[in-house]
Amino acid sequence: MGLNAEGQFLLDIRSGIGDTNNHLGNWNPNDSTPCGWEGVSCTSDYNQVVRCLNLSSMNLSGQNLISGSLPSEIGGCESLEYLGLAQNQFSGEIPKEIGMLQNLTDLVLWSNQLSGFIPVELGNCSNLRTLALYDNKLVGPIPQELGNLLFLRKLYLYRNSLNGAIPKEIGNLSSAVEIDFSENELTGEIPIELTKISGLQLLYIFENKLHGGIPDGLTTLENLTKLDLSINYLSGAIPIGFQHMKQLIMLQLFSNSLSGVIPQALGVFSKLWVVDFVK
Repeated sequence: MGLNAEGQFLLDIRSGIGDTNNHLGNWNPNDSTPCGWEGVSCTSDYNQVVRCLNLSSMNLSGQNLISGSLPSEIGGCESLEYLGLAQNQFSGEIPKEIGMLQNLTDLVLWSNQLSGFIPVELGNCSNLRTLALYDNKLVGPIPQELGNLLFLRKLYLYRNSLNGAIPKEIGNLSSAVEIDFSENELTGEIPIELTKISGLQLLYIFENKLHGGIPDGLTTLENLTKLDLSINYLSGAIPIGFQHMKQLIMLQLFSNSLSGVIPQALGVFSKLWVVDFVK
């Protein structure tokens, strides 16, 4: 009967990557399905389809990580829910064909050598819950299309070379609990639209080139526990509302150009334990 279509797609992927330690040695083209292959998980029903491809941290000996580029064939695994390729040496651009994966819930590509722009097509992955692209060499703007990901809970784009303004459409991520854009080259002001994400618990935008004031609306985020806006060019007053945030445990605003007074009741109503306003 031969290997099914998803298995063929995965073999195409393997042909484009380096695997000097032969981690994928059991990817056998004579199998009927890829469901027993290393890093591959399938559904348990009669008509099995690939649900998860997890090749993260394949450097089990501390070296010889999986390398190469991510091939466009990945878009053919249409039932894929989890794509994990973190902590390897993948290079080149993120294939826009990943945007064809309508069932994808987790895209985990952090700590590779990926470069180029973030594909706008990722905004089509309407079921995405986690998008982790941090610690790569990505450039260009944050696509406004990411604002279409209404089920996204965790958005990690830090430690790249992204530039331009933070899109106001990020404020549409109504399910988000953690957003980290730190250690990039983002410019412009902090968009007021971020204050619409009522369930947000962590917001890190430190070490960028942001200017303007800190939006007062951030102090209305009742679930926010960690806020780090340090190492930017922010100016103006520290919003007094920070002192009323009951869940806030960390507030980092150092290395900015803020002025005025520190809210006197800061930490009175919360278990705030990390505070740094040093210029």
